[in-house]
Amino acid sequence: MRTIILTFIFAIIVCDLFSQSTVKGIITDSLGYKLTGAQIIEIGTENKARTDVKGKFEIKTLKDTTQLLVRYIGFLDEKIIIQSDTTLKIALHDEIIILEHIDFYNTKWLTFGLSYDFANSFYGFLLSNGYDERPLIHFEDFSERFIFKIHGNTDFSKDYSIGTDLGLKYPMRYISVIGLGFSQTDYSQYNIFHREINASAETFTNKLDVAFRLKVAYQTLNDYENIGIDLGLRKVILYRRLYSSVSIGYYFDYLTYSAYLQGFLFENKVGLRLNYERIDKFDFLTLGLNFTFDR
Repeated sequence: MRTIILTFIFAIIVCDLFSQSTVKGIITDSLGYKLTGAQIIEIGTENKARTDVKGKFEIKTLKDTTQLLVRYIGFLDEKIIIQSDTTLKIALHDEIIILEHIDFYNTKWLTFGLSYDFANSFYGFLLSNGYDERPLIHFEDFSERFIFKIHGNTDFSKDYSIGTDLGLKYPMRYISVIGLGFSQTDYSQYNIFHREINASAETFTNKLDVAFRLKVAYQTLNDYENIGIDLGLRKVILYRRLYSSVSIGYYFDYLTYSAYLQGFLFENKVGLRLNYERIDKFDFLTLGLNFTFDR
């Protein structure tokens, strides 16, 4: 009798061991960014695991057929049925996306900025609906498909600059934004007159956290009139916090260069932008403070 009982207990233990499944995987958001610290819970048990800094996890289930619950603050829960060893790639969706479908006007953004051009002693302003903040917050946080930016500088005398950019998000596959832009700078005291009309396209690569931009523009610079191209690259340095950009343009009679660093100082509300631009021999160095609001 004792032998039968021991055999029965041993059989239960062996069956239980063989009923376990090893589940490995990686958890990201909807844009492919790795989520650190996401919880993976076997429903109905105390068995759980968390993702590492690369968004990876591994968990051994206690049941042969079971459900895993994936949970991360600010994202919708995901349930997955497990029946055997498997490797998963799970993309969680922001809760804010669901709010946008319920109320399209619930999560729009408005950014107002002030700046100062140290190279030319000009004061500036900016108004947009998140044109530059998209990589800093989240592409899906901006419910508008049409995005805009209006900006300008003045010395409170006769010299000024003004510009506007209009964009359309996700117009086609592999393209994140297409845009049209116009700008004009008239600094008579520095002998600068510059006008530009441009069309641009940008694509964002989730795996590299990099955006590539191609701009075709018609420019007037004092006595020059040229058509040229501008190639740019934006790199996310700290997701939702900091990114940078560099670009170079060729316009036959001269070159243009630009670079900037932009990030949030406080949550997703207060931002700082340092911008350098060179057109031929003329330099512009601007520091701006931006305030981003829900509306």
